[in-house]
Amino acid sequence: MTAKLRRYAEGTTVAVGKTRDELERLLGRAGATQTLMGADKPRARILLGFSLGGRQYRLSASTARSDKRRDPEQLEREAWRAMLLIVKAKLEVAQSGHSSIETEFLGNIVLPNGSTVADDVLPKIQAAYQHGTMPLLLPG
Repeated sequence: MTAKLRRYAEGTTVAVGKTRDELERLLGRAGATQTLMGADKPRARILLGFSLGGRQYRLSASTARSDKRRDPEQLEREAWRAMLLIVKAKLEVAQSGHSSIETEFLGNIVLPNGSTVADDVLPKIQAAYQHGTMPLLLPG
C-alpha cells in the first residue's frame, strides 16, 4: 500500500496575515519596494507584486480546487504558504550566486503593457511547437 503524498502546506493553520507579513519581510530584506499583496476571490486567485532591481514582478496562484467541498479560506492559507515557499526558494538561489533575480523571476517580469513575460512568451512557444518552426531572431 502506498501512502498518499500531501501537497505542500496542505492543512496549514498559519493565518494568511502571518504569511503575508513573512513575505513582506523576506522581500524587504532582498531590497524589494512597492510590495502589493491581495486576493481576487471571484477569480479564486492570490496576487503578489513587487519592485526589485529596477524591475516590477507579478505572481499569482490559484485557490481553486476541483474538490468544491474544501474551505475557501483553507485554500487561501495553503496558496499563500506555497507562494512564500516559491519566493523564498527563488531569492535563495539568486542570492547564493547560482542564478539571478531576473532569471528566477523571468516569467513574472511585468512588461510596459502590463502583461508579464510569461503572458507574452508562452503562447509563442506553444505556437512554435505546434507548427514546428521557430521565430526569426532578426526581422526580415
